[in-house]
Amino acid sequence: MILRSSIAFVMLACFSPLVGETSLALDAGAEPSGALNAPQPSLIHHEALGFALPPGFRATLYHQGFTNLRAFAVSSDNVVFAIRRNRLPWQAGIIAMRDDDGDGRVDRTREFGSVGGSSLAVRVDENGQEWLYASATTEIFRWPLIPGEIAPRGRRQRIAYGFLRNGREHPYKPMAFDDAGNMFVMVGAPSNACMEKRRTKGSLGLYPCPQLERQAGVWRFDADTRDQHQNSAEHYATGIRNMLAFGWSRQQDALFGVSHGRDFLNRYYPELFSPRDGAELPSEEFHRIDRGSNSGWPYTYYDHEVGERRIAPEYEPEGHPDRGRNRAEEGFYQDPLYGFPGHWAPMSMAFYEAEGFPEVYRHGAFIVFKGGWGRNPNPPQQGYRISFAPLADGELADAPIVFANGFEGVRPADFPGDIPFPASHLDGAMAPQGLAVGPDGAMYLGDARGWNIWRITYEGDETASVDLAAIASGEIVEAPLDRSELGLPEGGLVMARVSPGQKAYNLECAACHQRDGGGAPGFAPALKGSAILGGDAVSLAHYVLTGPAPSRQWSNVMEGYGEGPLTMQELQAVLSYARERFAAVPPVTDEEMAQAVQWYEETRD
Repeated sequence: MILRSSIAFVMLACFSPLVGETSLALDAGAEPSGALNAPQPSLIHHEALGFALPPGFRATLYHQGFTNLRAFAVSSDNVVFAIRRNRLPWQAGIIAMRDDDGDGRVDRTREFGSVGGSSLAVRVDENGQEWLYASATTEIFRWPLIPGEIAPRGRRQRIAYGFLRNGREHPYKPMAFDDAGNMFVMVGAPSNACMEKRRTKGSLGLYPCPQLERQAGVWRFDADTRDQHQNSAEHYATGIRNMLAFGWSRQQDALFGVSHGRDFLNRYYPELFSPRDGAELPSEEFHRIDRGSNSGWPYTYYDHEVGERRIAPEYEPEGHPDRGRNRAEEGFYQDPLYGFPGHWAPMSMAFYEAEGFPEVYRHGAFIVFKGGWGRNPNPPQQGYRISFAPLADGELADAPIVFANGFEGVRPADFPGDIPFPASHLDGAMAPQGLAVGPDGAMYLGDARGWNIWRITYEGDETASVDLAAIASGEIVEAPLDRSELGLPEGGLVMARVSPGQKAYNLECAACHQRDGGGAPGFAPALKGSAILGGDAVSLAHYVLTGPAPSRQWSNVMEGYGEGPLTMQELQAVLSYARERFAAVPPVTDEEMAQAVQWYEETRD
């Protein structure tokens, strides 16, 4: 029998954990509590820009129209490279862009390569040759860059291969490079919590977790050796569920990353965790990643609200006192440098080690959060920001602060009035991801929803500004609208009336299937066009009461609703709403619901 309560950790940070982060939304000249010593004035929001920046910063629309963008890298010639997360068969995976006349907007582009993935990097080897590296889901390649040319020529070289296929769950391979010729590759876990039954309510965790052998950690390769199999690389660090915000700081001489915490504490264990717990926990953990370090997944999670590492409920037996709330024993797993609130979805990270930004921003990490789906619906989605974490001597020097925010946009007039905005991760106006700094000191930020790439510079003005010429010229397809254009009154929001079925759908179903019923590719199926939803009402209700079997097609598994949390009347209402809206078929009648409940009870017995 496995003693699941004996999992341990070691605390590396030497300061008290902090909840959330310090906001810069203060009166001009005010100093936020616990933040940097320099006064931090208010962020300034511009309707045309759609998000807020500190005074003195300028955002220019560098490029628009590159679909499905994920990550950036910038060459010594100030060529900006962007990679698609996934590419269609007729698409190239990478685009090269260059501003030739210095106005902050792209003049030349070239698309190339059949690689789609999660990471790009530019690196100069010991002979002075500059290379562009790109990671796919199972391989990493590089091309030699030619001075004066916008894109590489010649055949690509394979540097690493042999990574296991994770399917649709955390398949990407972020990479980072130090100055000693090492390439670090983050390999995500192919699951949520290494459960015996994948994403299934009440399932215990596998112990030991076999996924830790080839996944859920960092591997170190030689940056210049070709065709290295993962098995020949060094297993550098372990216990990391998924980490897309990942990078090496030359200034700090260390590897850092911000992980995505696991999902569904409340949904899998409603008797142990409240809906608020499920929204706020576990932390998105900001780590310095040292050789041999273990960040604790899947056996533990970090709770930033109490400042301790706790044993995951999957690794304690049913009925164990304070299951899921017990502090892990000291001595093995490390605490993060900082715990951000749950489901902020850290997507990328960059270190500003150039010239141009104020001194306060040159010693730390910029972290992009796009807002995760898992907070639906109370409290509302958060993230939608760029945070700055000051660093010194490889440790967090002070509390993180907000550098940019407001990417969620304005609450739409037709958004349901009884739930917070945004509720789903698809509700936000923008999806910030991808961040890189060029040798000229400019920062490049991506918006995966609007297909925008912004160039952010510091101008030293009294106020932040935006390049309105791009909007006037029509190069922005859909600029954010102000309140009057949305038809919103100055004093409040339009409150929409919703049916009980729609309310239950928004609260219980929209996080996965989305408010429009469109689903989430690889995660949850669409309800529009669903044969099950539009078929026999009794079979549909029984199917939802019982719950579907795990599927390789969908990384999420919906638990059956036979034991709650909805009442049978609420379940009937939500099924009726979904059938009428997404399948254009009649609602579930009282008689049909009663038949389904009887069928479920007979099957369960």
